Amino acid sequence: MQSLENHGDLTELIGAAAGIKAGIAGRDPYESGERRLLNLGHTFAHAIEKLSEESIPHGYAVAMGIILSAKLAEKKGIAETGLAGKLEADFKRCALPTECPFPIKDLGEAMKKDKKAEGAAVHFVLPERIGHVVTMDLDVDEVTELLTQDKD
Repeated sequence: MQSLENHGDLTELIGAAAGIKAGIAGRDPYESGERRLLNLGHTFAHAIEKLSEESIPHGYAVAMGIILSAKLAEKKGIAETGLAGKLEADFKRCALPTECPFPIKDLGEAMKKDKKAEGAAVHFVLPERIGHVVTMDLDVDEVTELLTQDKD
């Protein structure tokens, strides 16, 4: 899959993405393996939705969550440098929000209380590059620390 900057037809891109998602959901209907990859951005998104008292729509929260996931992946050395910036530019062209309105510390506290959290560890899907992700469990305090570096 390509970024919007290299792909002129948004309708075609959306159709391709929907086809990929449907294929994954059909192969893994119970989210026991491959389907977990579709949760890119959702760990942050659920915290954003909780803090907003559900006033931020799910799709917008996921968009913000994907950007935060890309920033985290860059900080951990998983993503190629500049990935978050590329995604932000694409999302802005689609009129999607890219800035989370809540402090990272508050997101971290909300993630710790998520029903899927296992102690301080939370499951993340992190992008390596456009079209490729990895999954891992991370300590929320580490995530908070990484994302607040260089913000002073």
